[in-house]
Amino acid sequence: MENGVRDHQKDVLVVGTGYLGNRVAQLSQRLGYRVFATTRRLNRLDELKGRGFHPILLDWNDSRMFEGAGIVSAGSSSRDDSSQVADAVSLIDQSFSPELRVLVAVSYDSQSPYSRYESQVLGLRRLLRFLPEDARISYVSTTGVYHQTDGVWVDETSTTRPSREAARVHLQAEQELHRRRPSGMNLVLRLAGIYGPGRVPRVADVVSKVPIATVPDSYVNLIHVEDAARACVRSWDYWDETADRSPSMQRRLFLVADDRPVTRGDFYRRVARLSGVPEPEFVAPDSQTTPRRRAETNKRICNAKMRRHLIQKLNYPDYREGLVSALH
Repeated sequence: MENGVRDHQKDVLVVGTGYLGNRVAQLSQRLGYRVFATTRRLNRLDELKGRGFHPILLDWNDSRMFEGAGIVSAGSSSRDDSSQVADAVSLIDQSFSPELRVLVAVSYDSQSPYSRYESQVLGLRRLLRFLPEDARISYVSTTGVYHQTDGVWVDETSTTRPSREAARVHLQAEQELHRRRPSGMNLVLRLAGIYGPGRVPRVADVVSKVPIATVPDSYVNLIHVEDAARACVRSWDYWDETADRSPSMQRRLFLVADDRPVTRGDFYRRVARLSGVPEPEFVAPDSQTTPRRRAETNKRICNAKMRRHLIQKLNYPDYREGLVSALH
């Protein structure tokens, strides 16, 4: 035993235990990993602990949490709060196993006083300064970085010129990871739209017969949350199968999507059929709305590299099977 870590123990650190991160934590736990799960919210510590995870209170925008000082004062305001924080694992003091598996899946909080860049890029920078050099880091990015508008197929070699701020900041975070650890065991996973139980786009509107503001013949790219979690967990093992630690960003990049891009019209019509309601009406979105901006990035994601190296067979290869799982 060294530093309190069993020789055979493998640890996982999920930074951002949201919709995807929670499923990665659960899958890792089933595979026998010791799982550390972070949250920014004090009231989630007991929830994470109840699931068998080692909870970590971490706001990566707060530099005190990486300096070993002010942890309790940064996250609590009462004696009860302080007691809860005391039950959490300290990121600073914890000894992790060699080749710590790390998933970075931090979503931006629109209520945050910090800008997207301050949160997503500078927060990641603080985290990287703390993580051990041999950590296997998988960063969750987005296929929204691709700007293509003509329904063309895109892959890891395609150019990226995103117009939306969120996607631009993800690109900057990808570059930050590569710049800080050019030869480290890190990967970037650009995920298509994640859906699954409790998270189906616009389902409430479809059921309520609200007209859907979208471009129905434009493509949307999807990945079921279970397959997304499998890809994330599998990405850590990629380094056991390749001796290539070259600093090429492209070699460290994977697009994570299912096998069949679908038009938005077909997707919402399928939601309607499975929900037992009439087919939705489509209306043109306002030029400044999010649906319009998303529809303008009309492309199809090629998942061939992911299928070769991460997941040979998806549980939900297309939206038809995935929606059955998500809605029933």
